[in-house]
Amino acid sequence: MRAIAAIVALVMATLGLVAVVVFGLGDRRTFVSPPEAVVEDLVRALQCRRFRQSAKYFTRDARARVSPALLADVTARLESRIGRIEKVAAEDGWMAGDDAEAVAVLGTDQRDDVRVPLRLHREKGEWRVVGIEGLAAP
Repeated sequence: MRAIAAIVALVMATLGLVAVVVFGLGDRRTFVSPPEAVVEDLVRALQCRRFRQSAKYFTRDARARVSPALLADVTARLESRIGRIEKVAAEDGWMAGDDAEAVAVLGTDQRDDVRVPLRLHREKGEWRVVGIEGLAAP
């Protein structure tokens, strides 16, 4: 019985330590999607023409400025410049406090991979894209 109590105490102490490290120190990658995953998911949603669903990847302020119609227009203009997006990947960029940048790497049939940097901000503990500037750049 004592062994079981010791094991339970050890597990509880370990979970407590993890909670302190993750929540007390402001987890930015462990239990939340990292910036590059958010960027990849956003661009995949745009590639699949899921403009309304893509709103969840933006900050609250960006959602007020970015409509599904605007996302459709930006995606169409991007694809007119680089070709139809066929492959989406992302790379991590920099991270400083609650701000970060990740790079969407877009594969098309017309060009070598196109790199599109997108800025992110941590909002309520989750990384969110702050705007469409990287997608709309010439």
